[in-house]
Amino acid sequence: MRLSTMETSALPYEDCCTVFTPKHPATHPRKELVRKAEMENGITYEELQKRAIKEAVANSVFVLTGGPGTGKTTVV
Repeated sequence: MRLSTMETSALPYEDCCTVFTPKHPATHPRKELVRKAEMENGITYEELQKRAIKEAVANSVFVLTGGPGTGKTTVV
């Protein structure tokens, strides 16, 4: 049976990544800029989140996974 879901899959959809990702994200952020962002936004990153940020910046492709409430959106 053919499901023909391509039309639905191709529809634009705003998820948290498209809503919260800056139009011109900084690459190669310096530690002091990350600390400044933490203070300005009232965020304290856990060590694993800091590691994820470093890996995301260092690689051209990065997949961040985790269950609900694990801090994925905070990292973005």
